[in-house]
Amino acid sequence: MRDESTIDKFTSRDPSWQRAHDLVQKYFAIPAHVWRLFRHAWYGEAEPVDFLKVMSFARLNPLCLLYAAETYKPEEQATSESLEHAIHMLGIRLSSIVLAVNFATRKILASNPPPIWKDYTRELITLIEVGYHMGSRTPELGPEGGAMAGFSALIGEGVFLAENPRDYREYLRLKTQKRVPEREKRNYQARVLGCESYQIASLTIQALGFGSEMALGVALGSGKLRIDHRDVEREVLRWWAAHDWVVALREGRNYPSRPELRQFFSELIPPRQGAPKNPSLEVLYTEIARIKTHGSTWIWHLPKPGYQDTGKLLGI
Repeated sequence: MRDESTIDKFTSRDPSWQRAHDLVQKYFAIPAHVWRLFRHAWYGEAEPVDFLKVMSFARLNPLCLLYAAETYKPEEQATSESLEHAIHMLGIRLSSIVLAVNFATRKILASNPPPIWKDYTRELITLIEVGYHMGSRTPELGPEGGAMAGFSALIGEGVFLAENPRDYREYLRLKTQKRVPEREKRNYQARVLGCESYQIASLTIQALGFGSEMALGVALGSGKLRIDHRDVEREVLRWWAAHDWVVALREGRNYPSRPELRQFFSELIPPRQGAPKNPSLEVLYTEIARIKTHGSTWIWHLPKPGYQDTGKLLGI
């Protein structure tokens, strides 16, 4: 049974949420058996054999598991044994994320976007890797949860790119201008797309089977909705905090601005002025600095093993 949540209620009474719902269905609709695989795997209720069964007749790209596990060999064909080995290496939860992210990226690229797709997909995987490292520092979230927080931070813009590339370029221009108010940037999205990217991201999370709590947390974080954190269930607040942590780290800030989100994960609480440094945070900052300096080297989100090969596939 698909999730029913507060997000679902929005779509029935808010035209912008209905528009976001329609776009998510256009780009990211998946068969029920794939949705069940992602959901069961996310909650630790799947086995490698379940992946093999579904991948044999689904619109998924099994090779991305080999890319992620770094066991891909161009001269060899993927086999059940090599895929099962990759799933064991990655873990059930991360395997579901790799397949879901790869699926979403391929759907965006299938729209034959302009060359800016490279910048977009590089930034998407960078956010995912930032989230992965952030989540690795806090057991409550885990690397998989952090990766999903990174994915949620930009997947909505991917639909904007696919649906209206010309206006998306204009949006990127506005986005980089500090003097342009945040509200004006969001109004531009709503005006040309009929909704905002945070709405698309939230509904995408739910449509792919990763839960209504994550979907609502993403909406609260990326949508910057005005709501008292005390009115939010802890499970939802966790994803709100995860989103804001990933975005803050990617933007060069050491932590989220809201105190309740900054202090949500006990392992990542910044020290008070004059207090000893937090070792977990210091290691995390070092990892993030490396990613920001050199960029992410991960390529498992792409349909082919690299940007050049993917460009050839797209004919650009």
